[in-house]
Amino acid sequence: LEQEGNIKAANDKITFLQELVDNLDGFSKGTKTLVENSTWSKQGMALLANVGHSTSKFRIAIEAALKNNLDNILLESIDDLKRGISLLKKNKIGKASFYLPGIKPEVSKGFVKKLQNWKYKKHVNKIVSQPGVLGFASEFVEADIKWHHYFKILLEGVVVVDNLETAMTLVKIYSEFQYSTLDGDYINIFGVIEAGSVPKADDTIFGRIQLLD
Repeated sequence: LEQEGNIKAANDKITFLQELVDNLDGFSKGTKTLVENSTWSKQGMALLANVGHSTSKFRIAIEAALKNNLDNILLESIDDLKRGISLLKKNKIGKASFYLPGIKPEVSKGFVKKLQNWKYKKHVNKIVSQPGVLGFASEFVEADIKWHHYFKILLEGVVVVDNLETAMTLVKIYSEFQYSTLDGDYINIFGVIEAGSVPKADDTIFGRIQLLD
């Protein structure tokens, strides 16, 4: 009976997760519409939250770092971007967030920028050896090669650490990085701290679809 109960509980959890995935729970109406009706995209699209995953140890930390990007629709062409926006406007179904590499203009390469880059690279080598540092967030994301570079861009400069105390110590020394903890606490580039209780695994969005595998 105990074994049957465990099997039923596991099946119920799978059903629950499947419903969350199918219903795109947690995403805007605009995003849902574009994902469910992807014919507007001619060169391929994907929802960032669904194309990457991580081990259970790092999943909450990665979700915290990607919180503002989990609903991004990843695109590969400007024409698809225009078609997606046009569909939303035509049907008046709200907005969606898109991410298209290369859309952001190149940053100036003046002397000050070069100096900042030199300092950043120098600190990259130093920070990974600090107590409590587990690595850079992009190292803990698994994704198809087609989409992996999106995560490298979005997670650039995000360091995963063991806890908030470590993050608050390091940000005073290495202020050019952002910090995400195993409990999902986060310090962004402006020093804003988002912290509190640890989210439940079922409440996370990142990698949710891989939990069904």
